[in-house]
Amino acid sequence: YALYMLAFMYQNGVYVQENQKTAAGYFLKSAEAGYSVSMREIAHYYEAGEFIQKDLEQYFYWLKKYVEMEDSDKESKIELIKCYLNGKGCEKNKNNDHTAYLLLRDMNNITSYKLREDTPLEARVLFADCYANGIGCAERLEEAAKYYKLAMEAGSIYAKAQYADLRFHG
Repeated sequence: YALYMLAFMYQNGVYVQENQKTAAGYFLKSAEAGYSVSMREIAHYYEAGEFIQKDLEQYFYWLKKYVEMEDSDKESKIELIKCYLNGKGCEKNKNNDHTAYLLLRDMNNITSYKLREDTPLEARVLFADCYANGIGCAERLEEAAKYYKLAMEAGSIYAKAQYADLRFHG
């Protein structure tokens, strides 16, 4: 925690002169010591490539470690899922597609076609996309339509268009 606080102080210029490069160094040391919030911070430093050398593999590594922690946030989970689906910092392949599908399934906490109310809309749509396109699972258009409809009911215009397209063509 102390290393994280030092990093935060340098990052924000609290009681010290702001120094992002020094902040990145302390975030890395704190992340290596197992402090979860620092894992997320150092991942974003590696992604941006500002103040430290850009390294998407390190970005993916630290983001994945952060998401594996119990106190990780939903936005970071979606970010990791997109990495798997797009091959950002990792290889784009069927195994990673399946991993993304499983993370989405767990995140959506699917039971009887009811999504948890606190599931982010983006996660709902990505889950439907997996079924519609056979990403990480078998292509099942009826399943995709059900989940697009749920996302549509939650306000997704994209899901509404996808649902209409499936109903028209499928």
